[in-house]
Amino acid sequence: MRNLVRFVGVCLFCLLGTVSLTSCSEDEETIVENLKIPTTNLLYDEFWPFVANGEVLQVGGISIDESSSSPGLRIEKVDYFFDDTLIASSNAAPFAMNYLVKGQSIGKHKLTIKISVKGGEGYLDMTRTLNLDVTVLEEPFVLDFDVAFDNAAHDNGEIRNGETFAGSVAISDATSIDASITKVEYYWDGSMFGATSIPPYRFSFPIDNQSLGEHEFMFVVTTSSSLGTLTSRNRMRINVVD
Repeated sequence: MRNLVRFVGVCLFCLLGTVSLTSCSEDEETIVENLKIPTTNLLYDEFWPFVANGEVLQVGGISIDESSSSPGLRIEKVDYFFDDTLIASSNAAPFAMNYLVKGQSIGKHKLTIKISVKGGEGYLDMTRTLNLDVTVLEEPFVLDFDVAFDNAAHDNGEIRNGETFAGSVAISDATSIDASITKVEYYWDGSMFGATSIPPYRFSFPIDNQSLGEHEFMFVVTTSSSLGTLTSRNRMRINVVD
């Protein structure tokens, strides 16, 4: 299984209050309307902070975390700028961006994301601007991981109720940078069931009364590398069968 490193960023923007819009005459001030400023929690799906010339810089998507935001919020449009030059716009979810980097100087650059948020009824519309560092490298790099399952049948992505889904994770020989694992977290259908900082970074999850069909197994690996601390999210589809 080969995966370019994926860096996950979470950006929180919390503003809560009201804004009074007023009109003034000679002898009185009239409150026209009270509009609330929404509390937003905007999440990246994926962001890769390192890219080489000839590679694609991508943001997998941007969404509002509805569990911790004001009701009725929605993203209307997202504009992406690379060193203040507009490189992409999106007005449809998931508001992803893919930009082929060519001829850029080696070193740090700025990715600016402008997110237009519609507040909904009673809420003030707003624009959020995010500035992120992007490092252009001399050559592409790869950070790969190998999963060793206890049961060879799991290599085919199938498991039965009553079995235990178990194995370990290691950095692949195909990795092109110096890196070592410092922590691995394991998730089944979005819920974490284990974490370890001890080699060989084993996981074990009893499959009991799971619904038949596809489920998502994800392991999040934190590494110390020559490029700094990197976090990689790796997803696999596991089919629960009779």
